[in-house]
Amino acid sequence: MENNMEKNIQFSLEFHYEFYDDSIHVMDARSFNFCELQLLKAIEELQKYVGEAKIEVGIEKRAEGSLIETIILTLENLSESKAFIALLTAFLTYFFTKKRSKLEDVNKRLEILDKIKKADLTKEEALALIGKDPILKKLISSYYNRLAEQNEVKSVAVKGKHEDVQFANASIESVDFKTHIVEEREAKQVYMGTTLGVCSPVLISGHGKKWKGIFNGKVIEFAVEDKSFLQQVYHNDFKFGSTTTLKCDLVEKTKVLNDNFQEIIGEPTYAVIKVDEVNDNEHFQRFTKRYRKQEADARQLDLFDEKLS
Repeated sequence: MENNMEKNIQFSLEFHYEFYDDSIHVMDARSFNFCELQLLKAIEELQKYVGEAKIEVGIEKRAEGSLIETIILTLENLSESKAFIALLTAFLTYFFTKKRSKLEDVNKRLEILDKIKKADLTKEEALALIGKDPILKKLISSYYNRLAEQNEVKSVAVKGKHEDVQFANASIESVDFKTHIVEEREAKQVYMGTTLGVCSPVLISGHGKKWKGIFNGKVIEFAVEDKSFLQQVYHNDFKFGSTTTLKCDLVEKTKVLNDNFQEIIGEPTYAVIKVDEVNDNEHFQRFTKRYRKQEADARQLDLFDEKLS
C-alpha cells in the first residue's frame, strides 16, 4: 500500500489592500474586478507545474479592514503538498515584494519540474521557475499596471495558509508596483531568399486559412502576403506536391517581454512577403511573375546604363 495517498488539499491566499485613508473600504469596481481576474489567471497558470493534480479556485466573502479578499485553492488528487507550498511561497514572495534585480541562475527547467513531482524543491529553484515564467509576468504586470492607477491604494499584503498554518507572508508598497510592470514589444526578423517547404497550400481565395510548411526543420503555419503570387496560385499556375518548396522572403514575429530576461511570449507568427521561385516535385524551377518582372526591369536598367556609357 502506498504511503502518499492522493487527496484534496486546500490552501487560502489572503490579499489585503491597504488604503491611505483607514476609513475607506472600497475600490473602483472595474479596476478591482480587472485586478482580480489577472490574479485568478496567474494562479490557474500554476496548473502546468502540478501535473495531474487539478487546481480549483474559489473566493471567500470579502472582508473590511481596508479591503481583504481571500482566494481558496483546492488541489484535487494531490499526493504531496510540500512542493506546491514551495511554488505558492515563491509566487507570493516574488510577485508581492519589490522586484529583485537578479534571480538565482537556475535554468534547468526540466530538472526543476521533475523535483516538483518528487516534492524535492528548493526555495531558489521555485523562485527561478516562477520569476522567469513569461505568462505569469505578463499577467502580474497587467495586475500592477491597473492597480497603480488607484491612488488610494497604499500597499498590498498577502498571506498563504494551509491547515491554519501560515507558510508565506509578503507585502509591497504602491511605490514599488512599477518594478513588476513590464512592457511587451514585437520583435521581427526577416529571412531573405530562404527556402520554405510547402506541406499544405491554400489554393482557394477567401476563407482565411493559413498555409503550412517546414522551416528550419519545424512545421509552421504562415500567411502569404505576396498578392501577385497568390493570383498565380488561384489560377493554378503552379502544381503543389509533397516536395514543393518556395524561395521567398519570410518574416518571423515574436512577442517579447522587455525586461532583463527578454522572454518570448507564446509562439512566433510567420508571413511570406515575397515569393521568387517555386520548385515542384521534379525540381523544375519556375519563377513567379513578380520575380520575372523584377529581372526584366533590371535588364532594362542595364541596357540603359550601357547606352549612357
